[in-house]
Amino acid sequence: MPDLPNRQAYEAEFASDIATALELQRRELERLGIERALQADWQKQQDDLAAVLFLLLLRPWERAYSNWNAIEGQIVRSDVRAYDYRQWGERHARATAERLVKTNRAIVTETAKKFAAGFTGQPIGATTGATATLPVEELTFSTIVNTDRLLNISISEVTNAVSGGEFSAADRFTSTTGLTATAYWFTERDEKVCKICAPLHGQPFEAWSGMFPNGPTAHVRCRCYLTWVVGPRYSEN
Repeated sequence: MPDLPNRQAYEAEFASDIATALELQRRELERLGIERALQADWQKQQDDLAAVLFLLLLRPWERAYSNWNAIEGQIVRSDVRAYDYRQWGERHARATAERLVKTNRAIVTETAKKFAAGFTGQPIGATTGATATLPVEELTFSTIVNTDRLLNISISEVTNAVSGGEFSAADRFTSTTGLTATAYWFTERDEKVCKICAPLHGQPFEAWSGMFPNGPTAHVRCRCYLTWVVGPRYSEN
């Protein structure tokens, strides 16, 4: 099916809501202070973020799931749809939260290194070229919430939710009808298409499933989408 209608609105809403969740975590880490933040309850951060992501992913997933079924003329009960979302959403939300919190932790660790350098007189970091004269009070965890990161998350996760919704709908469809549903990878066919996705354009599931079994995303900020071809199930005889 074509890409999600009003995709940018979904991305903007996702970015705003995930920014709120990450900002709460950033403030809590800064409240602890640089040294105590190293011993933060990272599992709690991960669990809290997974719960938020589970709610945020629902809207684009549900739109993709419903659109797929509408195109194929399928009516799916609300309890079945809820079950299908739980199967995908809980797993994906946990994996995404784990990845985001891993980044948060890396930011805290790097900031702590800079903090320590301020007392040892050693350079803060070869990557920045800065020296230990940076005031300690300026060492914050601000990069936990910034524009680039929010764009990375929102664009990627809307794409993941759309792919997840369509795969969930297709799996339900094939199991109840006995028909097949083959996914084809499509790019946006514009100047932003990358070297990873360009060769995948128009290719069937078999061509990319080894590397990307869940479909798009293929990378951060991937905007690719799937189209589907429904047909009879081939007999083994």
